[in-house]
This record gives sequence, C-alpha cells and structure tokens, in this order.
Amino acid sequence: MEKGINLSLIKPSEFEALLEKTINKISTKKLSLISEMGNSSVGNHVEILSDEEIPVFWIGNICKGNKEGKSCFGIEFDGGMCPEKSWDKLNKLIGTSGKYYSEVGFDFANLNRIVFIIFPLKDEYLKQFYDESIDQNAQAKTLAEFINEVLGKL
Repeated sequence: MEKGINLSLIKPSEFEALLEKTINKISTKKLSLISEMGNSSVGNHVEILSDEEIPVFWIGNICKGNKEGKSCFGIEFDGGMCPEKSWDKLNKLIGTSGKYYSEVGFDFANLNRIVFIIFPLKDEYLKQFYDESIDQNAQAKTLAEFINEVLGKL
C-alpha cells in the first residue's frame, strides 16, 4: 500500500505520477497527459484521444486568486478552447452537481476575458487528497470515478 498524497505538501510531479497512473486505468475514454503544457501548479492538462473534437482539460488545483485559503481541486475546461458542441453541453451544466463534483461554476481570466467551466471535487472526496493516511489506490479510484463522471457529461 503506497502512502497517499497530500496536495498541500506534494510537488507537482508527484501528483502528475498519480494522475498518469489513474488515467491509464480509466476505461470510458482514452486519455493522455500533455506534459509540455504543464506548469508549476499541482495538476496537468489532459487530452481525450478520439476522432471527435473534444476539449483538452486541466485537472488539479483550480484556485484562481483564492483569498479564503480554501482547498480547490477539480476539472477545468477553457471555454475559449472548447469546440462548439462541447461548449454547449458544458454551459448547460453550470449550477448542477453530481456524485463527485459540487456545483459547476465558471471563472473569468481577467486579462483575456476567457471563461473557464469548473467542476470542483466535493469536499467529502477532497479530504482524501489532503490525508496521507489514505492509500494512493483509494485516491486513484476516487480520481478515476470523478474524471469518468465529468467526461460522461460531454
């Protein structure tokens, strides 16, 4: 049993390793990390490998200027990069919630006026990613189910 990760203490590369391990197990869609787009935040860009036009998404820390000190983790889609078909579906989900994600919202990038559609991981599951006593297999299972739930909405 591998020690769990604590998102407030880990290096981005440690989360990327868990994410890579997780997306290799996801069966609903073929996914691939886009390492050249990564940055110093905890998380990474992921693309869906298919013939359809489906957007790249970010999974990881989704806090943008969060002054409340609240932990923010989830999936984020850049509205400016979404194909029209996906944008329409994502836009209709704003204000809804699911088993793993709390209310879908949006955020604007101040300078570029680009909207981001955000699926935040529910607090009860988020706690798993700040507790090293939970093993990585449990974290990977939650992460996979969260990703599958969100991608199932596309």
